[in-house]
Amino acid sequence: MPFKITSIRLIGGDSETARIVRQAASTALPEAEVSVHATIGELPPATGGEGVELLVLAGAIGPEEMKLAEQRNSDGMPRWVMIGIGSQEGNATIDMIRPEDLSVSLLAQAFRSSLGRHSLARENARLRGDLFTMAGRVSHDLKTPLNGILAAGEAMKEVLLEKEPASASLSGALFNSVDEMVRLMNRINFMLKASLAPVSRKSIPMADVVWTTLQRLEGKIRLKRLSVIKPEAWPQVNGVEPWLEIIWGNLIGNVLEHAGAATEIELGWEKKGGEYLFWVRDNGNGVSLGRQKNLFRSFHTLHVPETGHGLGLSIVQRLVDLHGGRVGYEPVSGGGSRFTFSLPV
Repeated sequence: MPFKITSIRLIGGDSETARIVRQAASTALPEAEVSVHATIGELPPATGGEGVELLVLAGAIGPEEMKLAEQRNSDGMPRWVMIGIGSQEGNATIDMIRPEDLSVSLLAQAFRSSLGRHSLARENARLRGDLFTMAGRVSHDLKTPLNGILAAGEAMKEVLLEKEPASASLSGALFNSVDEMVRLMNRINFMLKASLAPVSRKSIPMADVVWTTLQRLEGKIRLKRLSVIKPEAWPQVNGVEPWLEIIWGNLIGNVLEHAGAATEIELGWEKKGGEYLFWVRDNGNGVSLGRQKNLFRSFHTLHVPETGHGLGLSIVQRLVDLHGGRVGYEPVSGGGSRFTFSLPV
């Protein structure tokens, strides 16, 4: 086990409850020290180190008791593994045992299962912390050397313009590469933050989301000479508006970038069971069978010259997942592709 239980503290309860707790502790956690307290006000402050304490709450569990789940040790991890003895329902924070079911064997089993869940919660918290740190490194530390490269590139361009004007245009590749790196880092940083700190959803008219997306891409659509077909009405959905704009933008942008032979884009939706199904269809060349299995996998095009990084569709999948939906692809009869995503009604 990646951590150890240093003590077991019983709050409330009678002498029989205390006896059962001590016997269950000697069975499941023989190295832990058991102490009994009348109220939570008698609990000592958290000590240093990485030890975790097991808290058994006997009787009514109110808001003050539930606040104990927020306490942290010096390592930033949750201080308590919490088990309640009462008639309330358990939740993600506390396991509950009904008083009439309380026994040494059941409580010992609850100790073990709660420790397993707590271990997973600690590991999840640690990994989330690592990812937050990575997001900070990507957005700040990695961009700092790029600024140095840009400064050096600007100086090089000035020298070339003075000494060899015909060669000055060669610096353009440097600036384009830096811009692409910044764009890639921004997208990775966005994915990390969206996964780690989900935004609350609200009711949104999908018509507004689609209109905003098409306005942003209007110049590229005209440049490609594509006609856009869309329904007259769209549903009201429950979601995060900026994320939905990114989903539509990446799906439509995928057509603009890859469906070279396409002449039209069709946007549509239908209510199917307990979900809304949305799609972006084109009449281009479609996706080869060999590429279809990797469409939503990150960085799958890194080894292919003159392509993107394969992040657009993986971002779509992640954002749809966070909405509780699903993504899909299907070839269109006669040529073309249809990318779909769903949202719960």
